[in-house]
Amino acid sequence: MRQKMLFVLSLMMLVVGSAFSQTKVVRGTVTDSATNNPLPGVSVTIPGNSSGTATNDEGKFSLTVPSTTRTITLSLVDYGSVVADVTGNDELQIKMRSGNRSMDEVVVIGYGTQKKKDLTGAVSTIGSRDVAGRQTIQVSEALQGAVSGVSVTRTSGAPGSTGSILIRGITTLGTNSPLIILDGVPVSNIDNVNPNDVESITVLKDAASAAIYGSRGAAGVILISTKRAKDGQSSFEYNFEYGWQKPTALPEYASAPEYMRYFNEQQTNDGATTGSYPQAFIDNFADSNRLNPDKFPFGNTNWQKTIMTKDYAPRVRHDLVFTMGTGKVKTKASVGYSSADAFYVNNSYERYLVRVNNDLQINNKLSANFDIAYKRTEIETPVVNPIREARVMPSIYDDFYNDGRYALAKDGRNPIAELNEGGTVKSAFNQIQGRLVFRYKPIKDLVLTALFSPTFDFDQTKSFSKRLTFTNPDGSASSFSNRPRTILNEIRNENLVLTGQFFADYNKQFNGGHSLGILGGYEEIYNKFDSLTASRSGFALNDFPYLNS
Repeated sequence: MRQKMLFVLSLMMLVVGSAFSQTKVVRGTVTDSATNNPLPGVSVTIPGNSSGTATNDEGKFSLTVPSTTRTITLSLVDYGSVVADVTGNDELQIKMRSGNRSMDEVVVIGYGTQKKKDLTGAVSTIGSRDVAGRQTIQVSEALQGAVSGVSVTRTSGAPGSTGSILIRGITTLGTNSPLIILDGVPVSNIDNVNPNDVESITVLKDAASAAIYGSRGAAGVILISTKRAKDGQSSFEYNFEYGWQKPTALPEYASAPEYMRYFNEQQTNDGATTGSYPQAFIDNFADSNRLNPDKFPFGNTNWQKTIMTKDYAPRVRHDLVFTMGTGKVKTKASVGYSSADAFYVNNSYERYLVRVNNDLQINNKLSANFDIAYKRTEIETPVVNPIREARVMPSIYDDFYNDGRYALAKDGRNPIAELNEGGTVKSAFNQIQGRLVFRYKPIKDLVLTALFSPTFDFDQTKSFSKRLTFTNPDGSASSFSNRPRTILNEIRNENLVLTGQFFADYNKQFNGGHSLGILGGYEEIYNKFDSLTASRSGFALNDFPYLNS
């Protein structure tokens, strides 16, 4: 017995010793490379591991790591990140260099650029990784939670729905939507650009930053810069994304007997002596529903389940990018396709995006940019909002008769019949935008810039509302229908915007870190809008949605 206990004790000591040998303690001190002062609060982490620590007031740290660990990562705001080798046994002496170089980064501001250290207004910038890394179809969604002071609210949960953007809340009595500038050109919609084409987004929040745009920038300004090719760069990329959306929570609805009981209670609370539905209907509902399911009020329809036939709403993205850069010519071309579906039929969103950015160095004084972009968005929705119809339709109304015919529901107001057969609204939004820029340097420190940008929108919408007739449970024709007649509405919109700009920008650097900047310019915007609307009602054929049918 004693020999067994000694064997177990020896085995436990072996296991404990083995466990201790699988870890080691890394100690070190972190100081500033310029001043040699200790750096407190430096984050010390293990790559690929959630454990970590931070340096104390003396810049010292101690961290237990697996014995296989070869490096650790140290990071601090304004100092960046440092990777240190921990394969040796000596105490680490790590020096970190101040990241003040970030203050020399150039950010896009109104009609130009400026170094971060020279900014005096409230300006925030996010990069391409922050935008494309959100894996969203719309740029407005990528801004959610990415910039302080900017709130983004989705207009709806429909496929391809955009977001409503507010900068520092409601700031004016008029429109509170910020001004959107894409590569120096005002545009109507931030979501007309592919998120993967975005190089950076700068938000001008306060009056001082947006003052140069006048009253147009009263609600803030969002400046978007698209990606451009670099010298010596050559690549061909293809990205594919597939995802799906699922409701996080759905409301529960009262069954038919519960609805009748609550309806009766509401009537009696209002002073009626009795409710509309006899108590026998409620008590014997199960038998009545089994024997006469097509008879009112013995239907028991979960309209939400009937309408939402899909458990998931898929979302697909394809992106093809070609980049080529030489000393004289640089080109970046991208083609993007996005699609999103809903949780029910006849609701879809598709978008095609094409962008080509060209940079030309004509000589040592003259350069040019020639960009062209095309966008087409196709949206299909039911004429009537089926989710709303499912919310308001009581469960006592039947959706289908036993033989598969559409039930009469509430006097011809059958949400599933309206969704499947009641017609759709089909819209196609097209936009072509060009941008031609010349930059000329007549003397040192002076740049003359001329810009011309035409934008042409041509949109069309076709709404076809079909009249549906119903039958009674016995098969006889009913006098009820979903609407009096079949109606077709068509809308054609054309919009032309011409933007012209000319600027002279003088920037002089002096000794001692001083500089002088002078900007003067002229901008003119021409806008022409045409709209044509036509309609027709009373079609002999309900499946031929054309005005001349």
